[in-house]
Amino acid sequence: MKTPLFYAYTLSALLMTQTACAAQSSSPAESVLLNNQDNSYAHWNGIGKLFKDGEPLCTATLLDTRDTDNNSVGPAYLLTAGHCVSYDPGPNTDEPFDGAVVFNCFNDTPDEHHRYDVEKATWNSMVGTDFAILQLKAPLATLIEDGITPIRLSTRASAAVGEIQIVGAPHAFAESGLRLATCNQARTDAALVESIGTFANTLKNHCAGIGQGSSGSPVIEPATGEITSVLFTSTNEATVDTLCFWNTPCEVKNGQPTLATNAQYSHSVEYLAGCFVSGTFNSRLNSCALNKSFNLNPERFGFSDYAYTPKEYEQTPAWKLTFSPDTPFYHYKSVNDARSCHSPAGYSAATDSHDAEIDSVMGREPGMYSLCIVGTDTAQERPDAAALKHTKIFSAQLVDDGPARMPEVTVTPIETGGYQVEARRGDPHFTQNRYQVAAAEDTRCEQTERKDYRWFTSLTLTPEQLPLTLCTYAINRAGKASATRIDLLPQH
Repeated sequence: MKTPLFYAYTLSALLMTQTACAAQSSSPAESVLLNNQDNSYAHWNGIGKLFKDGEPLCTATLLDTRDTDNNSVGPAYLLTAGHCVSYDPGPNTDEPFDGAVVFNCFNDTPDEHHRYDVEKATWNSMVGTDFAILQLKAPLATLIEDGITPIRLSTRASAAVGEIQIVGAPHAFAESGLRLATCNQARTDAALVESIGTFANTLKNHCAGIGQGSSGSPVIEPATGEITSVLFTSTNEATVDTLCFWNTPCEVKNGQPTLATNAQYSHSVEYLAGCFVSGTFNSRLNSCALNKSFNLNPERFGFSDYAYTPKEYEQTPAWKLTFSPDTPFYHYKSVNDARSCHSPAGYSAATDSHDAEIDSVMGREPGMYSLCIVGTDTAQERPDAAALKHTKIFSAQLVDDGPARMPEVTVTPIETGGYQVEARRGDPHFTQNRYQVAAAEDTRCEQTERKDYRWFTSLTLTPEQLPLTLCTYAINRAGKASATRIDLLPQH
């Protein structure tokens, strides 16, 4: 979901503090708009709208990292989704982040919004999970003095299953401010693939009223008020045409991708509480499950994440990955179910990380395949549960061979007498669109050298160019080109 239903990169201009929660479009679904003039929802005023580079982006929550004596001695930290910070899979630490968060973001109290600048992205990752920890410039004590209420992280995995509340600050609704969605959550029971991300362990719900800007929303256990998971993607506006790519996460069952209708997905956070000591985040602590995070720094990909099954005379597709791990050794395996990446069974013997390269085959049948890679410090060491939690997973889908889809082009007359041409863009079928124009009487587009075609998504044709013949073709994710489409555009 990554122009997101949850990522708002089609964003409005910078908003000032008192209007920072302003909405941008009509409501796509029902949810409860929270009004707080009577302070009935003050316990959620630490859930706010996150801004990046001056633009509204996601939802973020102030974490309660006070010690056992209720002292707030450390920095103020936010929890949000990892993709809200960076598309780099990571994990990444202490990165610059030009952003701010607006708290007390209720619809009926616009004069009481509080804005705080972000100091840095302390930790963020899209490897096995999708979350980020941001540090504010102001300490936690200052925010508490300002009346902002932090929320504790749950330490119980079981709390993530059952009745939940999702409180977020989406900007896809006619009325601005925090909104509440309530439903039940369960384990996904399938690996989840969305473009560059493959997630073996996720939670799924079907709450209504989740919209653009909801990424990073806390999923809360009603009985305790604690955060059990963080929302990161959805299929609310997904179509099978873009299955397994941006904004269309797919569940992989028995090696085959499927689309769950109107589903939201989140990652459990029960292991994060152990990363805070004396109010300070430290991913190197033995109590922190992040202390064995693994990064492999890919240098060259020789495979496509969307390819055709081989013909009888063709070789079996292989991964062909060159990379530089941040551990001295690595282990790998190729599987049909990414969930097995977190099991120690089937991994290769340790391989020296110098000039690391994997040329392992995928398979020959249609379906989803995953490559699992995990690092170790010695050749004798086998991946343990902590290391396997941060396995790097790459996924690729093989599909039955067939013709590439023709480009989907919309041609609209404009008042100036010309035409506006828009081409549908989206993986895997319309990865690229290319065009060429010819004289009106020349409809032999296929005779034009395709090297002379130009890439486009939007094109304006002027009255002086008319009449003409518009020739277009599409290239899909597997690199296959479609037949040529011909549009005759007269003067009007």
